[in-house]
Amino acid sequence: MNRNVAKAAIITGAASGIGLEVAKRFAALDYDVALLDRSKEPLESAVQSIESTRGLHTIAGDLTCSETAIDAMNEALATFPHASVLVHCAGILKTGKLHEIPLESWDENFAIHVRSPIVLTRAFVESTSNSEARLADPFRVVGVSSIAASRPRAGNGAYSASKAALNVAFKVLAVDIAELGYTVNIVTPGRTNTPMVADGISGSQSSGWRPSPLPPLGRIGEASDVADAVEFFCGSGASFITGAELVVDGGSIAAVRG
Repeated sequence: MNRNVAKAAIITGAASGIGLEVAKRFAALDYDVALLDRSKEPLESAVQSIESTRGLHTIAGDLTCSETAIDAMNEALATFPHASVLVHCAGILKTGKLHEIPLESWDENFAIHVRSPIVLTRAFVESTSNSEARLADPFRVVGVSSIAASRPRAGNGAYSASKAALNVAFKVLAVDIAELGYTVNIVTPGRTNTPMVADGISGSQSSGWRPSPLPPLGRIGEASDVADAVEFFCGSGASFITGAELVVDGGSIAAVRG
């Protein structure tokens, strides 16, 4: 990433976990950062934890509402019109057996993991497609998925299905907007040490879901491991990579395949 050129990144789910770590990473790389999440107070706390010499802007709203999501993107781009990076980290982990979970939980998983990223990316492309900068260096869109998309576990069907849908949608999107000067890639974490996963584990007794065991590398992932992969996809070394998936799971999927 060229530190001599003003750049900006838009991060969803930026109040905690992977999203906050990604926001910190871009701030450390001298990016202006727009942080999007559901609630104002957690965002304000997140900003206090970020060391930055550039601009930080928070936008609170329910990104599962299309109008709210579009308004949030418009505000982010009005604040940082030079934004060239969009990273989708917003997520939920509501477990439960498919024949028992409320249909609202199914809908909520798809709203936050699939519909919201598509709505936000459409708004991002619509507002930035006239930028000549993207022709020299493609603008970057990254979605944070999960190994649950290809390695589903009992009691986690809605989450797994929504992440699988995100993967397919983003691989198609990568082809659809490549000629416009955008790359679209997916980072796929395994079990990661985040508040969302911790909350999911604490509430999993009645759902039938159990978290993945330790991977071959002997530890669960950290949010910084995922941020490393996001940084790669947004850097100069990935300007010719699109429609790709980078698995960050300590070898979990490989162990199952073996």
